[in-house]
This record gives sequence, structure tokens and C-alpha cells, in this order.
Amino acid sequence: MISFITKNWVWVIVAILVVYLVYTNKKKKEIEAKAVAAYNKINSLIAKAKQGPEFEKEKASLLNLLKNVSAKEREVLTDLLNGSMAVFTTAEQAKDKEKERKDFPGQIAKMQSDLIAKHGKANVMSLKAKMDKYGFDL
Repeated sequence: MISFITKNWVWVIVAILVVYLVYTNKKKKEIEAKAVAAYNKINSLIAKAKQGPEFEKEKASLLNLLKNVSAKEREVLTDLLNGSMAVFTTAEQAKDKEKERKDFPGQIAKMQSDLIAKHGKANVMSLKAKMDKYGFDL
């Protein structure tokens, strides 16, 4: 076995790289699918849901953003999408719509402060800058 590896070390390294690249690509596709699904759900909960070309443009900017963020920023984005979904779902399911309308900005601010507390201000601001750069608006 060791003699095989020493004689064919280049092919072994190439095989390991191929496996790594396939695995990494698969993980990226899974992350993209989850992010798009979360964005679809959030979009359906928003009063002024984006539709047609506007929705497709926003989805494309989300995918472009995902391709250009670090792993830590991806975690922040995931938490942002999940937190936004939770806030919008709570608002939609509320019995007292007028009270919920008044409380909504506070819930958004709380979600943002929770993101900063969990991930740090530098990571959140870095993601925000990239969101602006790639045109993704939540």
C-alpha cells in the first residue's frame, strides 16, 4: 500500500483534491438551496412581496452574495434569514394586528442586536457591506 502511494503520489493527491472539490461544491449548493428557500418564505410573508423579474433579480443577487462571503458571514446571513422569517411569521400570526404593527420595529431591532451579540459587530457589518455591494436587500 505504501509503495503504491509513493509510486503514484501525484494521482493520490489529484484524487483527494477532486473529492474535496466535489464535497465543497455539494455543500455550497445545499447552502444556496437553503438560503433561497428561506428567502422565498420571507418574501411570501412580506406585505409587498417581490414578484416576477424583481424577485428573480433579488434571488440572483442572493446567490451572488453567497458565492462571495466567508464562512462566518454565511453563518450571519443564515441567522439573519432565519431571524427575519421568525419575526415576520410572528407578526403574521398575531391576533392583535395593531399592537403587532407598533411592536414590529422593536422586534427587528432586537433581532439585529441579537445578531451583533452572537457574531460580533465586525462580522455583521462586513456582511451588511457585502449585501450592499451585491445588491441583496432583505
